[in-house]
Amino acid sequence: MKKLLLSLFILGVSLLAGGDSQAGWLFENQKIVFARNLNGNWDLWTCNSRGKVLRQLTNTPTDEVNPIWLKSKQQIAFLRHGNIFIWQKGRVQQLTFQGNYRYLTYDQKNNRLVFSVFIEPEKAALGYLELDQKAAKKVVILQKAEKQLIHPAVNPAGEIIYYVRAYLA
Repeated sequence: MKKLLLSLFILGVSLLAGGDSQAGWLFENQKIVFARNLNGNWDLWTCNSRGKVLRQLTNTPTDEVNPIWLKSKQQIAFLRHGNIFIWQKGRVQQLTFQGNYRYLTYDQKNNRLVFSVFIEPEKAALGYLELDQKAAKKVVILQKAEKQLIHPAVNPAGEIIYYVRAYLA
């Protein structure tokens, strides 16, 4: 366990130093998904917990950011052009079409993507997108906020959604 934690720490430091960020961790398979900027845009990559066996998942002229593993352990949710997408075995499916989604996390217990979204200039909302086995079911807005950016997170039980408010000047 100590070896794994040390490997993850070293990998995290090396990824950030190399211009990579936004890592999502999958501890059962000891795999990491992250966004990496090598050619002027962000693409999705995976590697093992030792930072080896790198695999590029996307290679597009647009940025793919904020990747996270989903319950199936074979699917990765991410943002592209402010919309939510799912990557699975080389195929990409677009789930939303508004273009205003900002931050994304996964509620494993309830199988939903929790997000923040801009609803108009200087106004944001916190909500979730219910998932089923085929696609997205529905978008639910939980809370609207003025002059704030909201960064969602979910507790391990999936019962409480935490968020951080970043006030704009």
